[in-house]
Amino acid sequence: MKVRCQPINGGEPLMCTNNVTKRIRALGGSAVYGWLIDPDPNTDKYVRKVPHCVWRSPEGELQDVTPYLTGEIDGDLAFGEFKDIEFEPDGSCNWGEGRCTINGKYVAIDPRLKEACRFMTIADGFLNSGDLEKCRYWTERANRVAERVGFPGWDTPESLGMQDYVKTLHGA
Repeated sequence: MKVRCQPINGGEPLMCTNNVTKRIRALGGSAVYGWLIDPDPNTDKYVRKVPHCVWRSPEGELQDVTPYLTGEIDGDLAFGEFKDIEFEPDGSCNWGEGRCTINGKYVAIDPRLKEACRFMTIADGFLNSGDLEKCRYWTERANRVAERVGFPGWDTPESLGMQDYVKTLHGA
């Protein structure tokens, strides 16, 4: 479903739970957990499902109060933009307050990428847990599979810094 972006003042990219909590404190409503559907920016061969939290207003309308991460970095600052998102509610994604411990999922649209997407889902888990070496290993495995079917593959992060993390998400 399409969810309208209505960011809060001072809302930060990648901080959906904090942003939603601030909106609830100010205006009431509730949190809705699920998946942000993030399509591949260059092809239509896969989508990445990212755990995400949006705000349900007291009237029942869903709004995304978190700016969408653009991929632009300046030092330690990550920049966002205001854009509507595709969102799939899923109560099993409820991680509550604090840092999200649910990993994203890569879902193949092109069936030839099914194994590569499975490997990237594993790589994403290791990236989120801070194990850069295992993340690189699984990303390289995914890229070998992707290469066999003519897909350009994914970037392997050089570090756990925000600059490399964002590049990995956006294939920059």
